[in-house]
Amino acid sequence: MKVIIINKKHKKFFYFVLVLLILESFFILRTPADFLKNEVEFNKLENTDNSNFFSTDIGFEAIYHYIIITKESFVFSNFQLLIAHKSQYMNATIVTIEEILTNQSFWVNGTYGDATNKSNGNPFIDDGKEVTHNFDLFNDTEAKIRNFIRYAHLEWGTKYVLLGGDVQTIPVRKLYVNISGWDAGFIFDRSIEGWIPSDLYYGALNGTWNNNFNEKFGERGNSIEDDEADLYAEVFIGRAPVDGKYDIATFVKKVIGYETTEKPNNVLLHQSNLLPVRIPDTSKISEKCADYIPSSYNIKRLYQKNELIDNKKWASSFREPDKLLVLHIGNGYFFGPTNSWYQLYYNILGRGKFLNTDIGLLSNEFYPLHISISCMSGNFVFSDCLAEELLLWSEGGPSACFFNSEVGCVKKENVIKYSGEFIKFLFFELFQNGTQNLGKINQYAKEHFSGDIHIDPNYRWVYFETNLLGDPETPAFEIRNKLPPSYVYVDDDFDENTSGWGVTHFNKITDGIESSFIDGFVYVYSGTYNENIVIDKTIHIIGEDKNSTIIIGEDEKNIILMKSNASSIKNFTIKPNQNNKNTIGIYIPIDSWGNTIENNIIIENSLSGIAINGSCRTIIYNNIIRSNCNGICLTKKIEGLFEKYIVITCNNMIEHNEIALNSGYGIYMQGVLNNHIIRNNFIDNGGGSLKDAYFYLSRGNEWNENYWNKPLTEPKQIRGLWGPLYPPIIDFSDGIIFPKLKYPFIINIGIPRSDKDNNPAQSPYDIK
Repeated sequence: MKVIIINKKHKKFFYFVLVLLILESFFILRTPADFLKNEVEFNKLENTDNSNFFSTDIGFEAIYHYIIITKESFVFSNFQLLIAHKSQYMNATIVTIEEILTNQSFWVNGTYGDATNKSNGNPFIDDGKEVTHNFDLFNDTEAKIRNFIRYAHLEWGTKYVLLGGDVQTIPVRKLYVNISGWDAGFIFDRSIEGWIPSDLYYGALNGTWNNNFNEKFGERGNSIEDDEADLYAEVFIGRAPVDGKYDIATFVKKVIGYETTEKPNNVLLHQSNLLPVRIPDTSKISEKCADYIPSSYNIKRLYQKNELIDNKKWASSFREPDKLLVLHIGNGYFFGPTNSWYQLYYNILGRGKFLNTDIGLLSNEFYPLHISISCMSGNFVFSDCLAEELLLWSEGGPSACFFNSEVGCVKKENVIKYSGEFIKFLFFELFQNGTQNLGKINQYAKEHFSGDIHIDPNYRWVYFETNLLGDPETPAFEIRNKLPPSYVYVDDDFDENTSGWGVTHFNKITDGIESSFIDGFVYVYSGTYNENIVIDKTIHIIGEDKNSTIIIGEDEKNIILMKSNASSIKNFTIKPNQNNKNTIGIYIPIDSWGNTIENNIIIENSLSGIAINGSCRTIIYNNIIRSNCNGICLTKKIEGLFEKYIVITCNNMIEHNEIALNSGYGIYMQGVLNNHIIRNNFIDNGGGSLKDAYFYLSRGNEWNENYWNKPLTEPKQIRGLWGPLYPPIIDFSDGIIFPKLKYPFIINIGIPRSDKDNNPAQSPYDIK
């Protein structure tokens, strides 16, 4: 237990600092719209979805250089932190989809709609070019969002828009391209056509993108003047492809982390073959990019022609040392949610693939920019495309992806042409032309061949398909200031006589949580806290010492309920009151992703030490989980024979824990896929080694280097029921050239089989 003592001569200074901290926190968490409109008064964030606190009513005359467009239910999220961070440098705010869709100014016949021309107040539509029929095509959500961005650009001076959601939140306009002589297959030329997901539509605001008012937006004309596409953006667009608050927390963490960290002077260039033989030589693309990298940078070349590149080598190359930028050159594809990949090597024996299920291997602390030429790895229309998984993995991977939403384009006779050319210009804009912001880098790289796209449709294809999954305003090299962190302190000896009582100092952890801001810290001094705790917002609770900072649950329920995203709890002993008989130490319910449980002692719970139900990306690290019924339970409720959905890339990380003397299972997993159980001690659970671990309708899990009661001379067998089954069908809706796998149903049937820990530890780890 620790008591803060303040000398009299320091008391005035303490109160002065305290007032500053309160005011600072107040200002950080309000958007510019809240100040200027003076709509509400508040001094802390409650766990409520009242979006009036945080979004800007359309029509208010103010200047916002940066806008996040998202849905109402995402307003109260870590997007607020991003707005606060950006507001240190420019005016920034959030606008909701719901506001946009109900404002008739943004409908097809509204002031900024495509059926209104210059003479009637819309400067973006020339007279005679306005829509005159098929109005519904120009009155969908995509059109209304674009019309709002027109308004924001004109009235607010907006230059950067972050689309805050995947296509279920912010739909994408698909642009049409037809190529009569596509030769990237290297076997024979063929005709292809595609409707390409492209966020360029939202940033290039002139015209309707559809002069003949048919279903094909962005068709080629005979000249630039006749072209349907507007190639020059007034507003720079990026997308956060998020579908939940965990995704938002991860995205914001990476953006702010990149912007506030000193940039490493290391660049990784990769090369793999497009065919099993090294024809054409794709390293020419990487070397052309290298020409633009200043000599002060260290270039790491990871080329297939020089060495075999496996998944672990690829993952380690992100962090050893940290990279500013990672370039990937090679094939890729989206065959389905379990098979989205890009290629690390390709030879006569086959391909080396880095799949979306491999992202758990990434553990870099600096989040680089990532560029890839691979096909469809950035097609965010599909759930679990590789770029999304890389971007939204909280423990590593990139902070921004410049990826293709369709197949990449190369030329047999000149491998640098088309997609390689665009990548070359990304490097030019980044390193040579002084272009700072990621959205501008993406756009200006395209504009180098804007004059060619009505002549050669391959350029049009590339122009449309390269999207930025990342923040468009992020400066590539500037090091920005971090927001001051928010702290509160808890000690069981604090009372009303303690300075800061009821504001920053409390004697209950629950009160400290209630008074904390999003992403704030609650420091808990040694003592005994008899309470059940609910964590209902992103927050970090840190005990002074896990042996002497003790939480004892008062009620027969979850001692700690983590119904939040990206929160953490560290350095506690967590146990029930001795009279309670139905307890779980830490319970994480459905849709509470990305939480961290670290360095705790979790003991004597009659149900489970840790139970996670339907949530993923939890980090369970360096805990002692002992003398419970079950140690750790990872489950998803199974409903009948046919499942509605399943998370393919769950990626819970259970590492370096002591899981011992639990009367039931050490670890029990049900209905969860692709988890990592590594370097743990399993000791005498369930009275024997057969109950150390068990899985039911679970698959794709990694077991590695765990200690299993005693030294083993052969792989450890982990019993279970492998499943569920999701048989694929081949989908040719994009043509026979571009097949995909679809999974029409998930069957809750399993096959008895064992997983293996092929590298069992020979002695227990020292976990204290």
